[in-house]
Amino acid sequence: PITAYFFSSSGGKTELALNAWGSAKAYTQIVDDPGSLEMALNPRFVTWDRTVAQSVIAAAFLLPDVVALEVLSRNESGTVGQIRATSSTGVQFTIRGETFRSRTKIPSAYFDLVSVQN
Repeated sequence: PITAYFFSSSGGKTELALNAWGSAKAYTQIVDDPGSLEMALNPRFVTWDRTVAQSVIAAAFLLPDVVALEVLSRNESGTVGQIRATSSTGVQFTIRGETFRSRTKIPSAYFDLVSVQN
């Protein structure tokens, strides 16, 4: 038997199980999924933006605050592989992109960072 994964939108490409769920499955591979990028078929997730509070980002990294975020790597599919946060005291912490997505409740690991100044 295999574990069959379901998701409603891939962001244009499927992801390896290792990158999405943390354990490799030999039968998973990256394939193009152009239908998930069609606005008529997938209006909620073709494009999206979220503003995430600094406190939520800090909690995602188990830090007291965050003054800088950096995407360190992307997976073969284009999702964020590793992301690093730096606190005001200079402490740095790195987590997987999928972990960041889950902890901040953003809809996908296909994301870019944009700084918002208040």
